[in-house]
Amino acid sequence: NMPKGNKAVWWVVVLAIVIVGVWYYSSQNSKAPEGAATTYTETIKVGAALPLTGDAQSYGIPLKNAIELAVSHINEKMGGVGGKKLEVVYEDDKCSGKDAANAIQKLVNVDQVKFVIGSACSGATLAMAPVVNAAKVVLMSPSATSPDVTTKGGDYVFRLAPSDAMAGKIGAEYAFNKMGARKVAVVSESTDYAAGLRKVFTA
Repeated sequence: NMPKGNKAVWWVVVLAIVIVGVWYYSSQNSKAPEGAATTYTETIKVGAALPLTGDAQSYGIPLKNAIELAVSHINEKMGGVGGKKLEVVYEDDKCSGKDAANAIQKLVNVDQVKFVIGSACSGATLAMAPVVNAAKVVLMSPSATSPDVTTKGGDYVFRLAPSDAMAGKIGAEYAFNKMGARKVAVVSESTDYAAGLRKVFTA
């Protein structure tokens, strides 16, 4: 489980993602008064590809909960987005490149969303990149940190978490300058996230 402080950050981050991601859909001229009941005739669909099962569900489930909270607030308290009801279509990417590729194909080609939140994992985010770039669909990851997301993600892939190009450098500098470490053993997973961090820290 994430510490309470980190959970609060997730909630704020996802709320920001949803609001910013659907901005270009709306005219922004038909916002309902605070707390007003709204009857919607149109809907805006947003996709979310997250690890909802498997080893990384501890990231995906809190993100889904945060998205639901944000969507509920936007629809019930803010009159939706430009007077349109916000709806999220979820797909389980299982933090896997193969499952992420299948998830994004469905969201883009079947559900026809123009904005996707995901993934929590670097490898899954990178697996979705070719599809969203070809379709000109915006993909926003709340937590993918691999440097490859920046260098290989393409024009339609964004992320809110800092790159491991920075995190690895800061970690190495701290170990060397503050801890006085001169020998380091690196043990890591064989994932895109771990590989990116390991490469930068080692360099």
